[in-house]
Amino acid sequence: MSLVILIDLDDTLTDRSAAFDAWALRFLTAHDQPVDELGHLRELDRRGVCPREEFFALASAHLGLGLDISTELAAYRATTATPPLHQGVRERLSAMRAHGGIVVVLTNGFAATQRRKLVSTGMLNSLDDVIISEEVGLAKPDPRVYRLALDRVGASTARDEVWMVGDNPETDIKGALASGLHAAWVSPMGAGWQDLPRPDLILPSTAACLDKIVSGSVASLGDC
Repeated sequence: MSLVILIDLDDTLTDRSAAFDAWALRFLTAHDQPVDELGHLRELDRRGVCPREEFFALASAHLGLGLDISTELAAYRATTATPPLHQGVRERLSAMRAHGGIVVVLTNGFAATQRRKLVSTGMLNSLDDVIISEEVGLAKPDPRVYRLALDRVGASTARDEVWMVGDNPETDIKGALASGLHAAWVSPMGAGWQDLPRPDLILPSTAACLDKIVSGSVASLGDC
């Protein structure tokens, strides 16, 4: 069977954090707030896990602003709709597929938002499938969504061949390991997994994870 890569979208395939920071700095400037509030907005955001309406309500309260949340949300979505791809990811995934590999984006989120990101990066037609939680009614870390992704591309759950690559230890890593898959955690800091199942691989970038997987020389965590 071919190598199968299930890859997360936000902060794995694309640099969502960069898009968020760019929006946040413009937001703070527009509302006459100090730019050092960026750190607090990042905390409230929780790397996109916090629902947007809740995020803006918390930000409004913290900054003492009477925000029109619907207006701010529309501006936020317009600004963050086109995050950049992480460096080197496009080339590596294209090479995998050229050699018979299968690449599936597996992401939680709203279908329109996530597909817009894929279109903006030019990646939508360079994948074997796209699984979005809103469309299929299942979300990571539910093991059923991993099985669905594999079924749709005709793959099995053979651990030597199937990898989940993602940045979130709770949804990406825990879910993949519970489904019997290998899990590669993209983690610039390399910390935060200790209370969760041990990832097979931890590296600071998506490109580095893909290189290690393809090389077939995944070392123990102590050597990574």
